[in-house]
Amino acid sequence: MAEQARVSAGIGGSLALEFANTAGWHLAQQPVERLGGWRDLVRWAVELKLVQPDQMDDLSGAAVEIGPALDLREAIFRIGVAVGRGNAPQESDLNAVMAQASAPPPSAIWSGGSLSWRFQRQSALPQLLGIVARDAVALLASDRATRLRLCAGSDCGWLFLDESRGKPRRWCSMSDCGNRSKARRAYARRKG
Repeated sequence: MAEQARVSAGIGGSLALEFANTAGWHLAQQPVERLGGWRDLVRWAVELKLVQPDQMDDLSGAAVEIGPALDLREAIFRIGVAVGRGNAPQESDLNAVMAQASAPPPSAIWSGGSLSWRFQRQSALPQLLGIVARDAVALLASDRATRLRLCAGSDCGWLFLDESRGKPRRWCSMSDCGNRSKARRAYARRKG
């Protein structure tokens, strides 16, 4: 059986930004949806080590409407785009994140040398969204918010924390949008 593509982009630098990046080409007319349903959201949570692999099948089997997850993702995305462009985010988006941040957390256990979560099937969605929203609040309330960037690739829309020396990072990934930009510039030079 072929291995499934990762849901997580792996470039955000924070849980909240990884969540915002679950749509590809987010600024395009037709973004690429990576969260097609609850099972994809659980896979994403396993990839980010929020959900333990031994809980994946149990949680994935639940019938959960992920509309609230997509609403939170879009609020975090809009906040990230505003901050990345040097603008103030909309109060309605901040309120949406704060509302989700108040959800009660799942059970915490110490496992394998680190904190681990144990989700209850019937309350997994609000608990998971609460963790993501609290991470967004912590990011936005810290000096790390000044390092939040929006990829310079046209229509990309992925968000990341610029941890590079001197903060010159422009691309979500040099091997993706960065290479596309280099190829376009080289083509323009040859053509012009």
